[in-house]
Amino acid sequence: EGNNSSQTSKLSELLALLSESEALGKHDARGVHVRYSLLKALNSLVTADVLPFVDMQQLRKSPLGRLLLGCRQFLLPELRDSDLREAVARATTSTEEALHLDRGTAYTCREAGRCDTAGEAMVFAQAARQSARWPCKVFRSQAHPFRVRYKGEP
Repeated sequence: EGNNSSQTSKLSELLALLSESEALGKHDARGVHVRYSLLKALNSLVTADVLPFVDMQQLRKSPLGRLLLGCRQFLLPELRDSDLREAVARATTSTEEALHLDRGTAYTCREAGRCDTAGEAMVFAQAARQSARWPCKVFRSQAHPFRVRYKGEP
């Protein structure tokens, strides 16, 4: 609540400045508003479409991580501080998923000369279907993200 009243007082000061001269320092108020709106849009885009797919502990190793590092001067303080910490927490996991695959189904399909166009029989297709339901953070795990179990095999 204290932070909200602080923001309200800052906003009222800004409004007072704008109402006096329609300028903010030596900048046009509309230009400032447009720049701020663009920064907010960029920060929303980064929050929704970049952070969920970046390993925050290895930023330099991925294209999205390098992009994030390259635009860090455009990230607003609330994103740089709290959202990045939350993204690290969301992006890491200590749980391990399991793939349950059936080689028999793939073998039967191949021996019958069928083409697995539905993506249900082949081993890779089985793995892809199962892993598509996992949260993204499983794939960014520092440990083994999943184990493979084959039906009828030890």
